[in-house]
Amino acid sequence: ESSAASDVYKRQVEDGVSINAKNDVLISGLSNKAGDSKVVSGSGGVFALAVGLSVYSYGDGVASGGEADKQLSDSSDGAADMDKVNTQAQDQAKNDVVFDLLKSSDDDRVKAINASAKAKRDTIDVASAASTLAVPGGTSASVGNVLINAGGDVSLNSSDELEVDITTGGFAAGGGAVGAGIAVLNVNTGSTAQAVGTGADVHGILPRITAGGGVNINAFSSHMLTGDSYAGTIAGTVALSADVIVVNDTSRTKAFADGQKMTVGGLVNVGADAKRTAKLKGFGAAVSLFGVGAGASVATATIGGAIDAYIKNSDIGAGAVTVSASSDDKATAEAIAASGGLGAAISGAATIATIDPTVTATVDNAILTAGNAVEVLATAKSEASTDSIGVAVAGGLAVGGSGADTTIATKAKASIINGANITAGSICLLYTSPSPR
Repeated sequence: ESSAASDVYKRQVEDGVSINAKNDVLISGLSNKAGDSKVVSGSGGVFALAVGLSVYSYGDGVASGGEADKQLSDSSDGAADMDKVNTQAQDQAKNDVVFDLLKSSDDDRVKAINASAKAKRDTIDVASAASTLAVPGGTSASVGNVLINAGGDVSLNSSDELEVDITTGGFAAGGGAVGAGIAVLNVNTGSTAQAVGTGADVHGILPRITAGGGVNINAFSSHMLTGDSYAGTIAGTVALSADVIVVNDTSRTKAFADGQKMTVGGLVNVGADAKRTAKLKGFGAAVSLFGVGAGASVATATIGGAIDAYIKNSDIGAGAVTVSASSDDKATAEAIAASGGLGAAISGAATIATIDPTVTATVDNAILTAGNAVEVLATAKSEASTDSIGVAVAGGLAVGGSGADTTIATKAKASIINGANITAGSICLLYTSPSPR
């Protein structure tokens, strides 16, 4: 079983829009996805083969320069990517072969329709239609170069929630038997809350966000990824089993204000938060009644990506300002391999858990004026554990091995850079991250 989900959930206030609200202005992009896959295969016979396979991928679609675009290029050895696809589509849209054949028609109606169709084709601009520069892929809440006056709060919220549970199994019995359970899950989604201004007039007035309450620009990602893989064989002569489970989460969470002017009575809060968990278990067993039994079990969990929050090229006056980025990631991997044989038994188990996102909070070339505190905070929590067991029992040769590798390389950074000018009651610059191991 295989599946690819490329979802886009967007809420946007475009450039040039003017909004006047007595109370609050709320712009939210919300995504809540769930996947549940159970694939089990069984076989029996003189020679039995059973494989349970599940491959899932969650992403933002194929945008030029994006991760899926890179994978498309890599898989075709550079022969295909989104720019080339767009160019080909543009060439086909404006192809005049049919027009040239029909332009000399003796039927005036055919000539008129032909000319009209060519005129419409000539207006097609595939590159502009496919552009994703203004609004990012994935889940997003965006305002552009706008004029907003709100008596209460102005809030932009982007939330990407994902829960996936995958179970695979392969079970075989026979004179000779091979069983395998294989599960692969890739997550490369994005959650973005952004306020991006250009400075151009809106109906003759300089763009500005004014709020009697606060301004909240928040992006959130919450992922729960669970995988179980099983493989079992029993055979008279040779029994082989293998279970493999691989989970990769390289999602991105970003919240920012760029090129904005704001006058805010309360707190300006720009926050990016991610909470991701991967739990993997693998079990493989192979039993040979008279010959050789061999079993292998592998579980690999990786959590990476980026969590970014920043204010850049903006002029903001507020009661207080907070720019915060935080991550809370957990990865656990367990694998057990067991084998038995009258002649020989070989088993191996391996687990790998890696957590290595980047977490950054930044004030970049911005003017911030606050009566109370300005805080720039980057915090990261990471927990990873691995457990491997390899057991072999045989009348003759018995070999059992296991290996486990745990890596935490989370990078957190908080910074005020490029001539940022801050006037405030207090300034707090703080970053915390787990010790590498």
